[in-house]
Amino acid sequence: MTGYGQYHYQYMKFEKTYRDLSSVPNNIPAEARWVYLYGNRIISLPAAIFSHLSKCKVLLLSRNLISTIVKSAFKGMYCLEILDLSHNRISVLPGGVFSHFSFKTNLDLSYNKIGSIDYDMFNNTENIQHLLFDRNQISVIYKGTFKDLKHLKRLQIEFNKLSALTNGIFAGLKLLQKLSLHSNQISFVELGTFRELSVLLDLCLSSNYLLNVQNGTLNGLKSMKILLLDNNKISVIDTEAFAGLHFLNHLNLSFNCLWSLQATLFIGLYELQVLDISSNRISCIEDGVFEYFPPGSSIELYNNSLVTLNPGALNGIGRPVELSMSFHDNTRDTNRWDCNSLCWLKRLEDNGNVTFKSGIIQ
Repeated sequence: MTGYGQYHYQYMKFEKTYRDLSSVPNNIPAEARWVYLYGNRIISLPAAIFSHLSKCKVLLLSRNLISTIVKSAFKGMYCLEILDLSHNRISVLPGGVFSHFSFKTNLDLSYNKIGSIDYDMFNNTENIQHLLFDRNQISVIYKGTFKDLKHLKRLQIEFNKLSALTNGIFAGLKLLQKLSLHSNQISFVELGTFRELSVLLDLCLSSNYLLNVQNGTLNGLKSMKILLLDNNKISVIDTEAFAGLHFLNHLNLSFNCLWSLQATLFIGLYELQVLDISSNRISCIEDGVFEYFPPGSSIELYNNSLVTLNPGALNGIGRPVELSMSFHDNTRDTNRWDCNSLCWLKRLEDNGNVTFKSGIIQ
């Protein structure tokens, strides 16, 4: 790159990374589109510090020592698309601090010390598209906190300290498509919590402390395709808990404490392609429990307390169906199958109605 092109690129990108800077440099050119200041020792962002960067699209401030951000710090950054504030020491953010963005911005606040998502944090903030809060210390989300985030599509609050999800905390997120709350301490979900998330496609509640799934808990999630409930302590699922999830494609209930599967448990799951119920304590599967599944469904059954599987368990299921009945190393699997009682499965396999991903039928 030579001549004007080299000069133009030089001023489009400003990079001062790992320079031991203690403050934002005052020589960032107004033409800069990409500003990289990560890996320094910046401790604060004063008022209007970036106000001349009206064309900036990417601002990377991760891995600094930032603990203080003045409300107007990002004033004038009308074109910002990516703001990375991860790996800092932020514990409190002033209300409306991100209200200046005009573009659909991706905001990363992961690896900080934020203890709560306050009700005014996103006041008048419409243009955040992806929002990450991973590995903070968040124990509280106040009702109405996200009400102004009208364009938010992805919200990720993983590895925090949330213990309950209450009605109203997701109010206003009518375009949200992906919500991940992996690895919190959630043991309670109030009825109606998800009722406004009508276009949500992917919900992750893995690695929490849920004990049950009640009727109405998942009301409103009429577009959802992926539901991850693995690694909880779920022992009870109400009969109609999944009612209304007509587009659900993937359901993971592995590593829970389920004892049985009732015949009506999965009613209405006409699109389900993958069901993982491995590593529970299941000893009984009632006839017809998989009746509504479409052809080609995959069912993970290994590491339970099963001895046999009645022919009626597969009544009505679309054929062929793929079964994973045993851990790859059978000696480590907790199922103790009575092979003599499973001859009917071998006949279904010979007819092309069942295939085995892994298992004991040879």
